[in-house]
Amino acid sequence: MLETGPIISIPRVSFTSKELKPQAEGEKSVFDRQIRIPGWRQEKVRAARISCIGAGGLGGHALQNLARLGVKVLRVCDADLIELSNLNRQFFYHDQLYKNKALCLAENLVKECTGETTIEGFSMDFQDVIREFPDVFEDSDVILCLVDNEESRYDASRYAFEREIPVVFAAVSDSAVNGYVFLQDNKSGCYACLWHSERDKDDSEKRHCVAPSAIYMHSIIIGLVVYEALSVLMDWREPWRYYEFFLDGSTRAFTPGKIRDCPICGTPSTAVKPAIVPTVEPPVKPAIVPTVEPPVKPTAEKEVPGEKEQ
Repeated sequence: MLETGPIISIPRVSFTSKELKPQAEGEKSVFDRQIRIPGWRQEKVRAARISCIGAGGLGGHALQNLARLGVKVLRVCDADLIELSNLNRQFFYHDQLYKNKALCLAENLVKECTGETTIEGFSMDFQDVIREFPDVFEDSDVILCLVDNEESRYDASRYAFEREIPVVFAAVSDSAVNGYVFLQDNKSGCYACLWHSERDKDDSEKRHCVAPSAIYMHSIIIGLVVYEALSVLMDWREPWRYYEFFLDGSTRAFTPGKIRDCPICGTPSTAVKPAIVPTVEPPVKPAIVPTVEPPVKPTAEKEVPGEKEQ
């Protein structure tokens, strides 16, 4: 229910909603079902401030979930404009075409709120927000980094690490059959540690929202992103920080260790050994491996099966 707004001073908008109250005697609270979850602490949700970098397919619907849960403050930044090809999976409408994503998303989200929530939208990239509004993300309990380019991911990782703010990263593959969610919490490896094997990779391949994409994959990722944000707010202990799933195969989860020469969190004097040893190696770009061994020339003597080598 809209209480005030919009308060507009472009490139920024702000809206505030009212909590939905029972209308009939004996009617349960709007939050009745979620507070029944073991370990749920609605007071933590009511007090939470969550900032999101990216208002696209992941950011928009993740914030929609959080608005329904009753989070106190939601912020989002994005410099992109809404295009027709966004409407198959992003939280926008036809009459919002060619307008700024963050400003339109803030307007759409206020209609989704169930609690007293303030929603702020910034029509600029993350780097411009922290330059123009240097304090605006400082009080975040969690940051969601849900963009599709490495520059913003590394900048968000560094910003959050320096301020000890947990940040959740997420992405989907070009094939739309796998994706990952990663929580950087300063207790284990950061985003740069996770992807250290590709740290020097040329970033000229930034996708800028032109990769194959479908809403079903986003729905899976969004659930994991929101769950991970809630785990931070309510101190749910998870055995992993990186979770990768494959719709056509297996799923894996592990916690990356800190890298000594990491450009964000590691220096020779402060580097630490990983608190949790990953059970699998960090993700790397797969090599092309032949499925059949090449033929070899037979030796003069053949080993008898089961006979030990002398």
